[in-house]
Amino acid sequence: TLTELKGTGTNPGGLAGFEKGKTYYEYLLRCNIGVDKTVDEIKEEVDKAISSNLLAMNTMILFNPKLATGELSMEIGYTDPDEILTLLKKEVLADFPDLGDVDYTLTYCDKSLEDYVSPAMYFLPPIDQPTVNSIYINNKYLSESGSIFTTLAHEGFPGHLYQYMSSFKEGHNPLRRQLAPDGLSEGWATYVEIHSYNYSDLDPGMADLLATNTVLSLLIQARADIGVNYEGWTKEQMNNYLDDYFELDEKTLDELYIQLIESPGNTLSYICGYLEYVSLEKMV
Repeated sequence: TLTELKGTGTNPGGLAGFEKGKTYYEYLLRCNIGVDKTVDEIKEEVDKAISSNLLAMNTMILFNPKLATGELSMEIGYTDPDEILTLLKKEVLADFPDLGDVDYTLTYCDKSLEDYVSPAMYFLPPIDQPTVNSIYINNKYLSESGSIFTTLAHEGFPGHLYQYMSSFKEGHNPLRRQLAPDGLSEGWATYVEIHSYNYSDLDPGMADLLATNTVLSLLIQARADIGVNYEGWTKEQMNNYLDDYFELDEKTLDELYIQLIESPGNTLSYICGYLEYVSLEKMV
C-alpha cells in the first residue's frame, strides 16, 4: 500500500501546506511545549532570544578576544562515558539536591542501529521496576565526536535520569509521566545540558561561549521550524534564513528541511521548554 501511494503527495512542504495544517501545528505546540501561548507569541519569544544570545556571544568575544583566536581549547577532555557519568553525578551536587544512591546501566547500541539512533538515550524504568535506569550510547557518534559530555548530562545527571528519579523519590503520581508535555522533560534536560558546560574542563569563558552557541543553534532551528510548518516556507526560503547564521552545504540543508517536515514542533519542545525554565530561574 505504501508503494502504491508513493508519488501521490501534493504538499512538498510543512504542515502549513495542508488544510487546517496551521491549526494542527498550534495544537502540537500546546501539547509538546505545554504552554498556553499562540504561535506568534512563541515566534516573538524565539526571535528575541536569538537577538539576546547573539549579543551575548559578541560581548563575550569583545571582552575576551582569546575566545576567537584559537588559543583556548573548544574540546572537552572527558571522553569515557563511565568517567563522565561518575563525574557528573558528583559535580551536580553543587547545584542540585542529593538523591542518594541512584543505580543505572550503561549500554552501547548494537552496531546495526548506529546509523539510525541518537547519540545517547535514556530509557524510562519499567513501571514495576522504577529504579532500573538505562542509558544507551551510540558508539559511532562517540568515535566521531570525541566526547559526549553534555549529551550524557542531558540524558543522565542532572538530566532525564536525575529528573525522573527525583520525581520518583518525591512520590509524584506516576500519571505525571504519561500526561506531562515534552517541554517539561526535554526543556529540563536542555536547561541542565547547557548548564553542564560549567562542569567540564573547559576554560570558563569558552564554556560560556559554547553554551550560548548551543542555545543559539537550537533557537535558530526552532525559528526555521515555525517558518516551514506555520508560515509555509519553501526550502529556498528556509535556506535564505539560515544563510544569515550558518554555512551549510546543500545536503545538510535538504536533510534539515526533511527533518522539520517529518517532526513538526519537535525542536520547540526542547528550546521553548528551556526558555520556560530560564524564566522560572529568573523568578527565584
